[in-house]
Amino acid sequence: MTIKKQTWFHVIIYFIIATTLSGVFRLGLFDWYNKMTLPYGLTIVIKSILEGIGPITAATIVLTTIKKKSDITFLGLKKTKSLIMVIIPILLFTIFGANNDQNLNRHYYGFIVGTSLTLYAIFEEFGWRGFLQNEFANLKPFLRAIIIGSFWYLWHLSFISTETTVFYELKFFGILVFASWGIGAIAEKTKSVFASACFHLIGSILTFSPLMSNSFDNQTRYIIFGICLFSWIIIVNTREKSMIKRK
Repeated sequence: MTIKKQTWFHVIIYFIIATTLSGVFRLGLFDWYNKMTLPYGLTIVIKSILEGIGPITAATIVLTTIKKKSDITFLGLKKTKSLIMVIIPILLFTIFGANNDQNLNRHYYGFIVGTSLTLYAIFEEFGWRGFLQNEFANLKPFLRAIIIGSFWYLWHLSFISTETTVFYELKFFGILVFASWGIGAIAEKTKSVFASACFHLIGSILTFSPLMSNSFDNQTRYIIFGICLFSWIIIVNTREKSMIKRK
């Protein structure tokens, strides 16, 4: 199935805005950003918001400009269940507590870490699923995953680093394509950015977030991952069953 030139134009504009806005912070181009120190652990919250602001801002600008609404919204088909899904990881981070060198209560800091990671995932997913998946809705899932995964990979700008390797970049690209397929399937079932963000968090919990690796030991991370995944699968499957019953 072909993609309209107008769609590509919208996507390219989105990608330029998203990459520019997030890139300047991800690459540390502002001295004030690099030296930012806020009390009560709020530095990581603000930095998470700024680094993830590109996709959500770009998607909002493009959708508003072309006067189009996405089928995939923040809360999706089941608002209460979407809210429960995002509360679960934040609650677990708070209960287990997070290590920190700021002399903050570990449970409070766990709440800060959980909130930061969740906000970041939501901001990203509003772009990748809320906008891009909606734009490529008519494509077959595998092709859509390759296209979205490619844009997602390029947005990270990881290949700019002098410390990276070809093997790492190929592995990272493959993971993002696979994630685009998996999270894309969740987005199709739930029509929810929040639900998509939850499965996006899997990468942060297990591998890609320095904040997680610095704040939690491996055992705690695996326990949080297991509880989250088990709970989310049940919620998503329950959602599907309830929809079938209504039909």
